Amino acid sequence: QEAPRERSLTPCNFRASGLLSNESTRQLRSMHETFARTLSHSLDLFLGSPVEVKLVKIDQIGAREFSAAMASGSYLVPFSLLPLQERVIAKFENGLLFPLLDLLLGGPGEPVEQIRELTEIDEELFRSVTELIAVQLERAWKASNVSVTPLASVKPALTGQLFAMEERVVTLQFEIRL
Repeated sequence: QEAPRERSLTPCNFRASGLLSNESTRQLRSMHETFARTLSHSLDLFLGSPVEVKLVKIDQIGAREFSAAMASGSYLVPFSLLPLQERVIAKFENGLLFPLLDLLLGGPGEPVEQIRELTEIDEELFRSVTELIAVQLERAWKASNVSVTPLASVKPALTGQLFAMEERVVTLQFEIRL
């Protein structure tokens, strides 16, 4: 006769289910710190002005919470990741967006007092920055063999249409200093 096996019970935290492991977070941090350094260098050359990009925070939140946190004045640019059928969304605050546009137009990159809607010309000018970001993301993620392409900007109110509200979203917060 076989002796009955002793059962092993392990507590489970369902809130932690599907979260990034510590190892995954370390890999993401390493990849994106490299991305921040190369983007700093590329933007510095492209804009002709010193630029510092720094990874500040990695977090994982629910898509519903992510959508609710989108400020109405933010400029959102989705990027497609092929062949993964996934998306990355870059969010630019107005405090960064307008000085970047000023630099692109040959100005000193000073903060703008009056915030306004972007014109089609502004968006076309800023597309060169988003294309540069796509190139640097592709380099950072070359091990994943993905192609990164910037898409047309979206209004913050429409971010809920980009993913299911039950999904978890990995957020990477960067600080950019001009």
